[in-house]
Amino acid sequence: MVQQVSQEAEKFGIPYCLIEESNDLPNEFLEGRKILITHVQKVFNGKSIFGINNNSVETGCVILDDSHACIDSIKNSFSITISKENPLYLSLRALFEDELRSQGEGSYLDIESGNYSTLLMIPYWSWLDKKSDVISLLSQHKEDKEILFAWPILKDCLENAQAIITGNYIEITLCHMPIR
Repeated sequence: MVQQVSQEAEKFGIPYCLIEESNDLPNEFLEGRKILITHVQKVFNGKSIFGINNNSVETGCVILDDSHACIDSIKNSFSITISKENPLYLSLRALFEDELRSQGEGSYLDIESGNYSTLLMIPYWSWLDKKSDVISLLSQHKEDKEILFAWPILKDCLENAQAIITGNYIEITLCHMPIR
């Protein structure tokens, strides 16, 4: 996609730059002399080279090409999916075992046995009550590949998240994307 957009920029004489191997923002972009063409994943993640929150590079405008695909990618950057192979999966499942069992003991047993098609939502009131425990567990695993790029974004707003569990994974997703 970057190559295609770059070709179009050349065709119309639009000055542009790309992020090189150094992974730094080009000076031509920072000085406002050229537009930056990059992948949506470079912009929207907790380790973005644009920074996050108060420690970020201000941009005047962002244009998304193929926005339907970008929306899914942005949503994924505000989500954590923890596979059952990760020890954190068992810790989180155990933390919410009583609440999950009370929703449906048979469904919980299916999840416990690894049935991927059974899904339960962690009740929001339990999520809020145990938010500190969840943050502590996630923080201990913040360098895991499943958490690494979302943690800086999610760590201070988990009260705005919802979580589902299946026999294969736990997914934690923000209800409102803090795009700032």
